[in-house]
Amino acid sequence: DDALWDNLISMSIENPKFLSGFLEHIGAHIDPLKLIERIPKGVPIEGLRDRLVKIISDYNLQTSLREGCNVILKADCVSLAKRLNAGQNAAMRVSTHSKCASCAAPVVPAKDQGGLVIFFCTHVYHQRCLSNAHRAQDGIQRGLQDVWCIICQKESQTKSKNNRPAVKG
Repeated sequence: DDALWDNLISMSIENPKFLSGFLEHIGAHIDPLKLIERIPKGVPIEGLRDRLVKIISDYNLQTSLREGCNVILKADCVSLAKRLNAGQNAAMRVSTHSKCASCAAPVVPAKDQGGLVIFFCTHVYHQRCLSNAHRAQDGIQRGLQDVWCIICQKESQTKSKNNRPAVKG
């Protein structure tokens, strides 16, 4: 909390011995300039040079670690994005035995049902069944780009309800 650090800095400035120890252990918890700028001119601080060198080297180390972590994080993001893209571009097989997740009728042939809709979760729907299910759910007629897998949505809602903390009254 910034207010607590400001309060601690104010208290340490009044006592040179405490200020010396504070400089020794400040590490990277706060911006060292915030402390150094508030030190009154002419205050004798034991080992000031060594403490400033330590603060600067700690700061450089932390900056280097942060940059290294950012490089790793970016590489992980790129790798995960490539995996996601590959998974989304993968073909999904629909067999003649596959059933519509809504009406349980065979999905092949689907000419009378307006075609098929297949989600990445591998659930298969007749287009008409999916449209009817969404319309029944919220009363809105949706295009194919605005629909989602009803089974996965229900599972997700059930999981989120089960993971909520109990409300004590």
